[in-house]
Amino acid sequence: MQIDIPKRDPTLQRAKRYPEYKAIYLKLPEYIQAILGVHGLKQKKAILWRKGISSFVFKLKGKKDLALKISPRYSLFTEIYFFKKARSRGFPVPKIIMADISQKLIPYHFHITEWISGNTPDEFRNRDLYSCAFELGRMFAKMHKIKTEGFGFPLPMGGWSHKSWSSALRDFIYRETSLKQIRSFFGERIANLTIKIIKDKKMNIKSPSLIHGDTGEDQFVVEKNGEWVIRGILDPSDYISGDPMVDIAGAMITWNKKTYRDGFYDGYASVHKLDKNEVYRLNRLCFLNQVWAASIVYQTNKIDGRAVAKKARLLAKKF
Repeated sequence: MQIDIPKRDPTLQRAKRYPEYKAIYLKLPEYIQAILGVHGLKQKKAILWRKGISSFVFKLKGKKDLALKISPRYSLFTEIYFFKKARSRGFPVPKIIMADISQKLIPYHFHITEWISGNTPDEFRNRDLYSCAFELGRMFAKMHKIKTEGFGFPLPMGGWSHKSWSSALRDFIYRETSLKQIRSFFGERIANLTIKIIKDKKMNIKSPSLIHGDTGEDQFVVEKNGEWVIRGILDPSDYISGDPMVDIAGAMITWNKKTYRDGFYDGYASVHKLDKNEVYRLNRLCFLNQVWAASIVYQTNKIDGRAVAKKARLLAKKF
């Protein structure tokens, strides 16, 4: 079997936070061979399609193309739950062919799903991007009607990670960063405002919904055949149950194009008009998400973090 993995990967070289990923990266061919061998899959080629500091996704080419996701850092139990829950209600997520979170075959979680062909929204511009994002917003307004049994993420042994949305929100914002880092990047005022918003009782909700948690413009597979078709919802975050406003706020992060942000919000509002409590939470979640995004940018050096940080400071002035 041919395995197409670049010998040098600048994405991982820049991710200085996780030096162990270099060793993982070099062993990926061995892991792929082990997975396909045990499960009797006769794919002809594995192409590294997506990579980052949390997972690697391969396109497995064969008579029927498949997707293999290996997650060195996070449990895939949450993603499996999200896919099954959303699929049971008719939403477009990849069909799971097999999943293994035992860490016996390889030392990490992995799953194999059907391969979904199409484009990601970040490949489009202007009117096409707006109309695509509009349809995504409409879809999420409908998906948020799916209620869940707890807050944060489901646990393999049963139950949920958090007893309240307030505690889940705190950990959601501090994932991949920390209050210490936020204080270092932004100073006392932004750090103190972050704490204040997280502790605000008005931010709490009693009834959680299924959420994606990472609604950037590269997280979906779409197709335009006259009208837009959402073919696949990909890569939910490790927090998939809580306040629906999180998903709007995630789309509003300024590393997404303004056209995408406008379209997503307008599409959502066309299905569900936000009440004053939702607007209150959304405005503050936009600030928290922007602070989180700026912290990530500073750490990974993927793009110039100044513009992202500037927007966080502008949002802070509202409060």
